[in-house]
Amino acid sequence: MKCPGQENPKLTVSLHPCPKCGYKVEMFSDELRIKCPKCKTEVVKETAPNWLQWCSAARQCIGEERWKALFGEEGPANREPAKK
Repeated sequence: MKCPGQENPKLTVSLHPCPKCGYKVEMFSDELRIKCPKCKTEVVKETAPNWLQWCSAARQCIGEERWKALFGEEGPANREPAKK
């Protein structure tokens, strides 16, 4: 079995402060949000818009499971998710 971590060897890690407690949360470059391990508050990575946020077909391209993992049920802020 191949390690899933080998699928994208160009992932990077960055630290993002929790807005509630200030704890530095590690996030991989393919993550947009994560729960703070200290206080359980959601930490959202501030990023420039990418194709997943502006392309109306992005949800279909990456699949429903990955879409929900990245953006939750609502989709990216300030953008309507692609219609099925």
